[in-house]
Amino acid sequence: MAIIRFREDLLLYSKWVREIIALHFSEHGSLFMLGSDELQRNPVRVDTHVRMINNVEVDVVITNGKRSVGVELKESDYDKAIRQAIIRRPFFDYMYVVLDMSVHSILEILRRKRYSEVFDYGIGFISGSDDCVVIRSYSRRRNESKRYSILLDKIYEEK
Repeated sequence: MAIIRFREDLLLYSKWVREIIALHFSEHGSLFMLGSDELQRNPVRVDTHVRMINNVEVDVVITNGKRSVGVELKESDYDKAIRQAIIRRPFFDYMYVVLDMSVHSILEILRRKRYSEVFDYGIGFISGSDDCVVIRSYSRRRNESKRYSILLDKIYEEK
């Protein structure tokens, strides 16, 4: 686990991690506009191999307590990565699949295999080899978010 409180703390991470933090945790959506005071007010925490409900594991979770981003990492098994991302999607505000493939290869797979459902879920894609966000994840709808929030509350009440 790492807690990021200062902009220079981000230098430990790949460009795509910094980009995700800027996109989803900065008020301005820009790493250059992400001020240290903003990080001190709302530190960003990065955890790896996080166990979720039903013993489901998420490779990376990035959160500041208000927003959360789930990330599935795969070298090349895009079918498995997409299935896992769809299953884990309801638990996060944003969800990404990181593949160790070029931007061109990722776009070709999405076009050729006709994975249109990933766009319905708002799942984003990142090229690990080109170290960049290929398709940005978008936030789930409010009513869907509320439905899963109620579900999670019920599950925690039963424990």
